[in-house]
Amino acid sequence: MARKELIESDQLNALQSALSSENDSKWKKYECTLITPLYGGGVEAGHVDKDMPIRASEIRGHLRFWWRLLYGTNDSRNTFHREKAIWGGIGIKEAVKSKVSIRINSNSKSTAGSKATNHSYALFSTRGSKPDDSLIAEGYSFILNIKISDSSEGDTIKQVTETLRWWGSFGGIGARTRRGVGAISIHELISESKPTALRPVSKEEVEGKNGKLCVQTATFDTPVDAWKSAVDSLKIFRQGNGVGRTHSRKPTGGESQWFDTDSIRNLSQNYFINEDNTKDREPSVPDLNSFPRAVFGLPIVYHFKDKHSYERKQQVHKETNQWLKDDPKDHTIEPANEGSLQRNRMASPLILRPYWDGESWRKAALLLPNWEAAQSQKLKVKENNKMKPQNWASYLREKPGLSIPDPMINRANDPLLAFMDYFKKGH
Repeated sequence: MARKELIESDQLNALQSALSSENDSKWKKYECTLITPLYGGGVEAGHVDKDMPIRASEIRGHLRFWWRLLYGTNDSRNTFHREKAIWGGIGIKEAVKSKVSIRINSNSKSTAGSKATNHSYALFSTRGSKPDDSLIAEGYSFILNIKISDSSEGDTIKQVTETLRWWGSFGGIGARTRRGVGAISIHELISESKPTALRPVSKEEVEGKNGKLCVQTATFDTPVDAWKSAVDSLKIFRQGNGVGRTHSRKPTGGESQWFDTDSIRNLSQNYFINEDNTKDREPSVPDLNSFPRAVFGLPIVYHFKDKHSYERKQQVHKETNQWLKDDPKDHTIEPANEGSLQRNRMASPLILRPYWDGESWRKAALLLPNWEAAQSQKLKVKENNKMKPQNWASYLREKPGLSIPDPMINRANDPLLAFMDYFKKGH
């Protein structure tokens, strides 16, 4: 009996090996390498799953996003049915099996985040957390295996391949991918000895999808250097000394040149009242109510650092018989819920990341198709529903003679295009 069981076991192992070999021939293999650190990506937000740092389900989600961007139409019902036919999903009548199978094989031994390159602007969410808990260092690699069902038509195979190429050019894994975190490079393993890099998506291809791509001419030694420079461009545009802020001897710059902070002061009616009962930092435009920086993604938390001390309040109160007003408390601008849509985030239509042009690393800025919709996004103040913040587009229509913030002086109609101009000039 034992001998018979042993023979049957050997036969079963041989059969499984044969099936596995047959299946392997139908899988396309891609070597994927992190070229910037990965943030989060686990089941718990902001934390790395050390047992499964890269999940097939997450990659499937990213691929579906890029497929919708490439092949979606204004007919949402039609797009839903075509997407479900390729990527699977649950319908009203029955579930549809995906034509695309994905599996992951780790190609690296270590996922330690202590060696990960950090960027305080791109990775502000990691403040207070341990790198080993929240980051995977750049250089981590894995094998992405993709199989498309035999019943798939040639157009389906083409769509999946193009989706993978766009994801490899502009997407990533984990959180904060639109700020270049978790960016990857993809090489198809046609043979183990000669992996071939996927062809990068060109400027012409992006414009064909109604997007905009700016790739700077300067080259960088590493993709991390290109990434840090790209993110620095946005940081300076929004907050830099003499750019996003007025020029000052302070390294951080002077007052913001954007309208957001003065708009918060107006909406809350909070600004300094000095000892002589004069108003300090009162907005120069009394009814200013506009948030142009909202187009770069939401939510935004506005934090006012300049607060008078309790002792000074008491002193002013005794001398003038008036309380001293502070600058506003923290306020958060979020997307306003429209209809049945309930959300508190709006993903940025701007993607910053390192870009491989086939020969060298450069830094790139991408505006996703339909980026203009961000200007018309309705807004709300999380802390006070009575406040009615206005988006940039509506306020500009109401105030045609409005003085434009310096960073946008040549692109008054669109803060995003203003940044693209700034980026294109080599900043």
